[in-house]
Amino acid sequence: MAGGAGHIYDMMARLRNNGNLLSKPGYFKMKEIYLKVSKKEHLIYRKASAAQLQQVRSKIIKERRTEVVRIISVVIISIVVSAAFLSFAVYSFMRYYR
Repeated sequence: MAGGAGHIYDMMARLRNNGNLLSKPGYFKMKEIYLKVSKKEHLIYRKASAAQLQQVRSKIIKERRTEVVRIISVVIISIVVSAAFLSFAVYSFMRYYR
């Protein structure tokens, strides 16, 4: 009988795919492999000063604020336009079917 064969095949495929995900190297292993391949094992990471961090933080806050204002204005404009379109459609419908 073929009852449930599709479900069993799907279960086996999911188990195989999950096993494939587990066998892949993680982010840190990939980073180590990349460093070995690129022959740059001693990288120098620079630290940002407190003033630079504050400048980046204020820039991100400013960009986020302008993005929120833009999204809110788009939502308000779309609500007004859709309300106008809906009122026009109701008015036209009521005018023709009185």
